Amino acid sequence: MRLASFIRSNIERISAEWEVFAATLLPEEEFSASVLRDGIVDMLIEIAADMDRAQTADQQQGKSEGTPRRYQHIEDAAERQAVARVKMGLSGRQVM
Repeated sequence: MRLASFIRSNIERISAEWEVFAATLLPEEEFSASVLRDGIVDMLIEIAADMDRAQTADQQQGKSEGTPRRYQHIEDAAERQAVARVKMGLSGRQVM
């Protein structure tokens, strides 16, 4: 099974584990499951879709090296999550 297929097939399980992990990073706060999981499904869907896109060797290398803004669709999901967390009042440490 390809990783993208695994992600799609296990989104609920991955989201549940994400929620448990996120709660350990914010022990002084109490957040609902929906807040802890907010954005993860969108990110996973976009990551899996990106894995399925054809890419040249140069694109693969650039992505692995973190070339900025060439893969905007993934950054959008992550940025939306970060902005939402900042608006909730989380510190920079908690967002990271």
